[in-house]
Amino acid sequence: MPWAFELTPEGLKREADVKPAESIASRTGRKLDYVIIGALVLALGYFGYDKFLLAPKREAALVENAKQDFQKQAAAAADAQKSIAVLPFVNMSSDKDAADPYG
Repeated sequence: MPWAFELTPEGLKREADVKPAESIASRTGRKLDYVIIGALVLALGYFGYDKFLLAPKREAALVENAKQDFQKQAAAAADAQKSIAVLPFVNMSSDKDAADPYG
């Protein structure tokens, strides 16, 4: 089914009112094809740039951050192993002799 309207130099007209010799549909379609092809080339260029130039740098930065986080966690774990906790003993029993094994 052909288009119901056509864009002409005089404006938008019904296709039935435009003579085939005055039609610029093929030129308009060709211009639209060039615009679409140009947009696709730009999109492919951007995706290629992102994939091959930017992505390796991002991945290297992520790996470096992961290494630093692991080193911080390992240092924190090593510090935690060296700590000593001293807890006071409070005799809360009503029978003072039964609760004191040394007395």
